[in-house]
Order: sequence, then structure tokens, then C-alpha cells
Amino acid sequence: MKVSDLTLNALKPFITGDDSPSPYMSGPELVKFFNLFGGDDEYLHQEGGLPGGISKLIFKKLNLK
Repeated sequence: MKVSDLTLNALKPFITGDDSPSPYMSGPELVKFFNLFGGDDEYLHQEGGLPGGISKLIFKKLNLK
């Protein structure tokens, strides 16, 4: 399913818990969540956490597209 960037931006807080009534998700929780839907990432504390050391915001955007 393809959705617009506007729709993705509106959905992000509800999926990740940022500024919404949904529970907040840490980096490791985000990786587990997106892996449920076909992701294949690992959260590695020694290597900056998220793949490539990217921020949670960038990780969410990449996985929601």
C-alpha cells in the first residue's frame, strides 16, 4: 500500500508513541516492531544502536515508506 508523505507524518506519532496516547517506543522496541512487518534490522548498542547509527526519526521514516 502506498500512502503520501502527509499521511505518513500523521501516522508516525501513533506508531512510535511520540507525543500521542500510544505507548512510547525505545530504539530496540522500534526495531522489534518493524521486524514484525518484514524488517530485518538489529539494534546494536556498541554500534550506535539503530542501523547505521541513524536517529529514531530517520529510522521511522525509512521503515514507514
